[in-house]
Amino acid sequence: MLNSIKNNQPKADEVILHQNHPNPFNLSTLIPYTIDLPGDATLQIHDLDGKLIYQQTQSHSSSGDKHFRYLSSDLIPGTYIYSLLFNNGYSTVRLRRSMIFKHH
Repeated sequence: MLNSIKNNQPKADEVILHQNHPNPFNLSTLIPYTIDLPGDATLQIHDLDGKLIYQQTQSHSSSGDKHFRYLSSDLIPGTYIYSLLFNNGYSTVRLRRSMIFKHH
């Protein structure tokens, strides 16, 4: 039983968080990711102080190439950290990247 659970744990190479585009962005940005297993994907955006700015979950996602679209609302120009939390029901993988909001 332990062996079957261990084999179902997502690994970092089974979950890929791609760079957002465009980056820097003005109003909206696309945040693509790839998952090799079905599960729940959550996008979190934090400021550099660690304050949660935004969160969105895509429940029961099938495997494959996916994306979140983020529309900025109250951001001030600067660098932000976005995280993908992926859970397949057995464990969670968290991947992070940075992005730049540039107000025109």
